[in-house]
Amino acid sequence: MAHKKYKAFISYSHADESWARWLHNALETYRIPKRLVQKHSLANNHLTPIFRDRDELASSGNLSDVIQQAMADSEYLIVICSQHSAQSRWVNEEVKKFKMLGRSNNVLCLLIDKPECSFPANTLVDFNSSGDEISSNIEPLAADARAGFDGKAMAKLKIISGMINVGLDELIRRDAIRGQKRMMAIAAASVIGMAVTSFLSFYALEQRDFARQQQALSVIARDEAIASKDVAVKAKTEAEKVANFLVGMFELFDPRESLGNAVTAHDVINRAKETAQSDLVEQPLTQAKLLYTLGSVYQALGLYSEARNVKNDAYRIRQQHLGDKHADTLASLDDLANIALHQGDYLALEKYAIESLLINRKLHGDKSIETIDALSNMSSAMSKLGKDKLAVEYSEEVLRNARITPEVTPKKLELYIRRAANQISALGDYQRAEPLYKESLALSRKVYGEVAPNVAFALDNLGIHYTDMERFDLAEPLYWQSLEMLQQIFGKKHPEVAQTMGNIASFLITSDGDHEKARELLINAIEIDREVRPNHEFIGNYLWSLALLDVAQKDFSAAESNWRESLQVLSHSFAAFDPIVLGVHAGLARTLLAQNKLKEAESILAKCYAELIKLNNKNDILIEVLEDLIVVYERTDQPDRAAELWPKLDSLYAVQKPD
Repeated sequence: MAHKKYKAFISYSHADESWARWLHNALETYRIPKRLVQKHSLANNHLTPIFRDRDELASSGNLSDVIQQAMADSEYLIVICSQHSAQSRWVNEEVKKFKMLGRSNNVLCLLIDKPECSFPANTLVDFNSSGDEISSNIEPLAADARAGFDGKAMAKLKIISGMINVGLDELIRRDAIRGQKRMMAIAAASVIGMAVTSFLSFYALEQRDFARQQQALSVIARDEAIASKDVAVKAKTEAEKVANFLVGMFELFDPRESLGNAVTAHDVINRAKETAQSDLVEQPLTQAKLLYTLGSVYQALGLYSEARNVKNDAYRIRQQHLGDKHADTLASLDDLANIALHQGDYLALEKYAIESLLINRKLHGDKSIETIDALSNMSSAMSKLGKDKLAVEYSEEVLRNARITPEVTPKKLELYIRRAANQISALGDYQRAEPLYKESLALSRKVYGEVAPNVAFALDNLGIHYTDMERFDLAEPLYWQSLEMLQQIFGKKHPEVAQTMGNIASFLITSDGDHEKARELLINAIEIDREVRPNHEFIGNYLWSLALLDVAQKDFSAAESNWRESLQVLSHSFAAFDPIVLGVHAGLARTLLAQNKLKEAESILAKCYAELIKLNNKNDILIEVLEDLIVVYERTDQPDRAAELWPKLDSLYAVQKPD
């Protein structure tokens, strides 16, 4: 069929204006997944424009020339079928005129009332080009948008399936996969380097620095004839305090102390925190160092609230005794920014990043390593706040300065390049991001060698980039190279290995690959992580992906279970409706809606909507939450509440609508 000016013409009764408005916007704002465009050789990824007349032309006895030309220029006719349209002379006339053009097979029906009294008469018969009836009792292709039947979301996909000639199951699966990416987009799901050392290794580094400081003090005392005895006594006292601190930590492992109960890493770190806070008050800087270290352990375990509290204590101590401008104080400030990033507290992240940048610029100038680091953190803050253009501007300034600053090590430069690549990619400028990802990989290989964790991470990053571009053939081998390298370095039961397994599983879901292999990888990743960090956010993300696989297979009961378990795990790191977990709530609500569990679905959707409004979020997840909430209100006989939301949904459609 030759290309038509309009993808579809919507025929409806004026009494069904709200339905026509919803369908018009739903179709024009829908984007066909790129994979389906390529697979089915579609002309493009959109369904625009859609023609919708606004009245029934009651003043005319014939269809106007404009309407007839619009139908001639339309590939499909979509009829909104209701008691009103069944009785409408003009809807029947439009159906007849369209069929006379020889396009009877391109008539699609959206049913919004009882089928026995809703189909316009001419949808049930065929006509030749002269307007003569040539067959009757035709069963029209209909999507039933009524509550309790297909519902709006499924009816929309059925109409789209008919318009692009793609199987409904395939379209549903791709839509669910894309839904996860949309939901995760508002959270900018956090990624941190896994802890590969225990508390003792953290502590050993701190003690090494402490020993060096004490050695320096001893030299000064000797050379300047300071009371060496006082220095020695002070050092001995602090050493005894630290020794008692360590003993207190590990007494918990003694069965006589724990009374035979199982002891977790969390228990040990909690004991250490309490000891440091109570027994090291007279050695505030040592206390700050230990609290800072304990905060790093909490953070590595995914316990961000505890990490933030402890590191905030360390920051306040250092601020009081060393001042705002001391390197240790600034290090604490930067760590608080990092934790705020992982918590999704992006306003706090911005506050910490701005404070650090202002101090470092004043102390060291624009091109110092300290200021470059602060600028890089600022770019991350802007990225997480959705200020992508500002994030890229900061990253570009970082790269310009870093490339000409001798103090910037290759390792630091690789980090800056990777951040810039991620932020440029977030703007959709994949062409400019790609050489940076490749430079990051090449630099990692130069610095660390061919087989090293950072090389594996760079491979994984490039794989994610190609996945975002839907260049799946280039992405897949990079993921598997990364996994093989990490298994070679760490063995098969390491958290880094689990994370890459999770990334590969996400890739297989997104690329519509081997879903059973994806499920196997996710289950293995969960098993590995539960051994070392049973409540880490990554486990929640893996369960999220498992729920998506269940939805694709229409196993809503299993999906509901995985959504709930995901929320339980994520609750250890995030507030109940933190931006990072809103996607899980929305997925659970939609699954409950599919099972007709309307009361709980309504409660969750209403809370999601309120939180998204607080975030001033206007992307696709808000549209989906609003659509589902309207469906719930309509199914539960709350038409007034549904009516209140329609204008808000219309305004979002208008924002999403292409020029």
